[in-house]
Amino acid sequence: MTSWALRVGIAAALGIDAAVHWRNASAYDAVMATLTQGQLFRVEAGLAIAIGLLVLLWPRRGSWVAAFGVGALAAVLLYRYVDLGPLGPLPDMYENTWQMPGKLLSAYAEGAAVVLAGLGLLVHRGVLPNGSRSRCVGVITMTEPHDWPLEQPAEGTLRPWYFRATGYLMVLFSEPEEAQRARRGLLEGEVPQEDIRLYESEEILRIVSRLQEERSIVAKAVAALVADASVKQRFLDNARTGGAALWLVAPTRDRADHLVGLLADYGYSFLRYYGDDGVADVQRDADQ
Repeated sequence: MTSWALRVGIAAALGIDAAVHWRNASAYDAVMATLTQGQLFRVEAGLAIAIGLLVLLWPRRGSWVAAFGVGALAAVLLYRYVDLGPLGPLPDMYENTWQMPGKLLSAYAEGAAVVLAGLGLLVHRGVLPNGSRSRCVGVITMTEPHDWPLEQPAEGTLRPWYFRATGYLMVLFSEPEEAQRARRGLLEGEVPQEDIRLYESEEILRIVSRLQEERSIVAKAVAALVADASVKQRFLDNARTGGAALWLVAPTRDRADHLVGLLADYGYSFLRYYGDDGVADVQRDADQ
């Protein structure tokens, strides 16, 4: 909920920024060099809208960084108080007033976007209070139950389950017995039971069917545009042929590497890590 609140706040702030810049662009078309200030305003408006949508639909670290940097707050403050004159292709945008319609509102919105994006970077990295996570890579103790991505409802969200999987390892096994054996091995390797979730084929297909029914038409369209079709098909094919999926909590890359090492002796067919910076795949033949 904190992540959603931050993302909605950023999108709203960038929406205000975009509206002000787009509305005022024509008034600045006469301020020109190679580029006009009006053109720069339109670019700023387009970027603000694009980054706002990106933060809403794809909350990865790159999205938060983009939201942190897209606002023109620094430029507004600079050109409000310093006359730099023309700079290469940029016109002289010095304007020592806040009286232009929406200028001050836009500056406040840009400042809010910067603050919220900075908080988003901290939240998205999974920063926890002291004592809530062990410093040992081998054992991590979490203070709250895990929201397993597959088990979250699809109602009221445009984001497919794999967009909500940051901090998890997904491991596919063609043989459910091997998945059970891997689970026992992880427990023997001191991985907490609450950090492991095993899904067998029937449960996977039941969950996927439920999520499909809950998803709105718009959410289905978004999923069709952003889905990694090959991995999605592999996940479903594995379940349809009787395979199992093991999900593991891995809030950091070091933790993920540790878990991958523990899984080295087990015959998984595919492994994907959903990290802060995107995904990383480990593939091998199921009979190895």
